[in-house]
Amino acid sequence: MVLNMLIVSPYEGMQIYAEQICKEIQENYAHVHFFFALFDRHENELELEKIINKRKYDLIVSRGGTAALVREKAQSNVKVIDVGISQYDILQIVHSASRLRDLVFVGFPELTKMVEKIMNEFQISIPTYTIQSNTNLATLLAKAKKNSYKSIICDATVEAYAKEYNLNTVFLVSSRETIRTCIVQACKILDAKHEASTKLQMYAHFLNATNSFFVLLDPKNNVLEMSSKIKQDSGLLAKTKRAFTQQKAHFTYKNDYYEVKLSKFNGFSFLALNKIKTWYETNKEHPAVEYIEENEKSEMFEDIHRIAYGSAFFNELKSYSQDSIPILLIGEKGLGKNYFALQISKQRYYKKNKAVLLDFSDQILFKKLISEENSVFYDTDNVLVLHNFNKLPFSTQKEFLNFSNTTKLTRRNKLVFVFEQSIEVGVKKELHQLIEQIHILPIEPLRNIIGESIALIATKLLNNYVKHNAKTITGISDLAFDFILNQQWEENFVQFIDALDTAIASTNNAEIGILDLQEGLAHSRKTNYLYTHPSSEKQVQTNQLSLNTLREQTRQIILNTLFQNNGNKAKTARQLQISRATLWRYLKEGK
Repeated sequence: MVLNMLIVSPYEGMQIYAEQICKEIQENYAHVHFFFALFDRHENELELEKIINKRKYDLIVSRGGTAALVREKAQSNVKVIDVGISQYDILQIVHSASRLRDLVFVGFPELTKMVEKIMNEFQISIPTYTIQSNTNLATLLAKAKKNSYKSIICDATVEAYAKEYNLNTVFLVSSRETIRTCIVQACKILDAKHEASTKLQMYAHFLNATNSFFVLLDPKNNVLEMSSKIKQDSGLLAKTKRAFTQQKAHFTYKNDYYEVKLSKFNGFSFLALNKIKTWYETNKEHPAVEYIEENEKSEMFEDIHRIAYGSAFFNELKSYSQDSIPILLIGEKGLGKNYFALQISKQRYYKKNKAVLLDFSDQILFKKLISEENSVFYDTDNVLVLHNFNKLPFSTQKEFLNFSNTTKLTRRNKLVFVFEQSIEVGVKKELHQLIEQIHILPIEPLRNIIGESIALIATKLLNNYVKHNAKTITGISDLAFDFILNQQWEENFVQFIDALDTAIASTNNAEIGILDLQEGLAHSRKTNYLYTHPSSEKQVQTNQLSLNTLREQTRQIILNTLFQNNGNKAKTARQLQISRATLWRYLKEGK
């Protein structure tokens, strides 16, 4: 008899630990089949229903608020166990956040009861706010903001909503031992169970054969079944359901334009999608056209920007985003200006929810975009991010401005000019006519950010790493923190993130030391040199011929892939299907 256990992890680090632990204990519980899912209660609840209804589970393991939601959605005969947090887990996160002031703990009763008990036992003076239901979460966060708290210790659910109140977050993780204890206990419970089941959905095969895009809803508008293509894209499912609830016959998603056909029978709703049009199809042939979209770094940069520049800056950005006047983002390299442009795009309410990145360093491509009628310049409802406009010849700049006035470009689209330069350098006299007519947002370099914000940024990055990786880092030593404050960080946030990421991946200690950071900064500078000074094709071929060992060839493949990904180590590791620690070890060999 096979028993199925589902482990629903609200964050990546827990899922990694869970998979490792289940492999270790599989021999002792051969009759148990383990399944894993990554989900937090602030996400689409229909997605959770799809996860827990995918097959019949005899037991589900989860944590905190997500475990409480699983209990609501799971069948009544399915037992749900909460991993919880241990005394060690709480004390460790308190130590990690020891440099932060104005700190409060916010969580559901499953977490706050244990926290309050430990705070009393160890005489730690961190207040706690308990969430009784989803409806009063906003009230508690508003209360925390009103009471001048700047940072909160919380789980994934609270973390997702805290940004709306400009509250910084420190994520509370469960240790490996806590997770292991819970999973072993769950296996012992399953030892006593004597149920077996199957799940049958014959109609799904036939519907998939006749319709590539469909969703079937029950009378309560819960998803009963969907086509395989929609199962692979939760965003498309969300868009389809939103169109259904808003009674819309059309919607756009990822540059595709869909028609929704609705059929009803006895309260059941069958939604069939028909892809009618793809936006920007002609622009794909233009090498100058790229898109700024949400990616793995978007959320991280948004958090860092809000800590570094504060709510006043973002209020100004939001206000400027919603009118038709162009915006100028001016600042040094590595400040994440593209992510500011992405924030502007989000505020515009365009149906194409991403920004178009145009590199004006190539004058020929620039003129090609002006001359071709099917180019992005003749489209509407776009956020156009114009990089290196200040590096164009004055005659070309004037030509563009005349073109913009003639074609009403700024009425049809939102223009964002990006000048990659120091604020102190100023703007050339030829561009004064331009900047007199636009909103200007100077972006301060990292070296001008005050120490308390740097501490919060560093804590956020450390916590984010622990959240997504099965490695525990408790903090940064005082000497290492002084080293951070005394650096110029010529590549700003990009360099700081890269150096800290390398230090975390390479250290064998629980605390980041000054040597770890020095090594991480040196590695970051070498990597930056690598992809800003590419070798010629002839030199690359010569170097390849000189490789004598398999390890040297492997390292060269890593370097080439890293160059293609503009120094993005996380993307390179995923592409090569190796861990970031392995990637770092190969790169370190060249020092």
